[in-house]
Amino acid sequence: RDLRMSRGLGDVYKRQKKQEGTVFGTIESITYPSKVVGAEREAYVYLPPQYDSSKKYPVLYMIHGIGCERGQWVGMSLKNILSNMICRGEVAPFVAVIPSVVPKDGVSSNTLGPENIGAFTMFEQEFLQDLEPYILENFAVSSDRKDTGVCGLSMGGMEALHLGFAIKDHFNYIGSFSAAPTLDQSILNTNGWKNVPETVLLCSGTADTTIGDLSLIHI
Repeated sequence: RDLRMSRGLGDVYKRQKKQEGTVFGTIESITYPSKVVGAEREAYVYLPPQYDSSKKYPVLYMIHGIGCERGQWVGMSLKNILSNMICRGEVAPFVAVIPSVVPKDGVSSNTLGPENIGAFTMFEQEFLQDLEPYILENFAVSSDRKDTGVCGLSMGGMEALHLGFAIKDHFNYIGSFSAAPTLDQSILNTNGWKNVPETVLLCSGTADTTIGDLSLIHI
């Protein structure tokens, strides 16, 4: 089994509810030091039911939209949805990491201002130098490319595509949901890769008036 999230996108209202037989995973709040940002950073970590620190779990990094922080994903019944999927056997147990990609002093009230945008610009370095090493050291997750995924919503969807294609041979699963139309699309190729991602999922909502089907046409 793998980290594919596509089945989790349908019938969302049903999946948000705790279903019979579901054993919940847990969500931990963590802080990690970032040399790139020069501050302590916040993230949530979802641990699957019966999390066992002696194992090595697949890991999925989930990135929120601009003007938001780590609570965006958690507020969308993340624990229920992931726990339901795991307990139904739709995906193998995995760890999800939900960082706050925000300016050093917190989210700016100017949603599309340079501070908020700058946090996403810096995140590739922060991910490689600070976040991922911390997660690998402190949680029972695999460092193998085949077990590593990234996904995001809106600006986070753009960032997931950027990380997934700019850091070659690092992610086996890439998911982009209504990605902001600001990505340098010239990076969206696998030229020179040793290992092509198993899944690249691009989608947008039917009521998305910002993105529409732009990402599906041009990528």
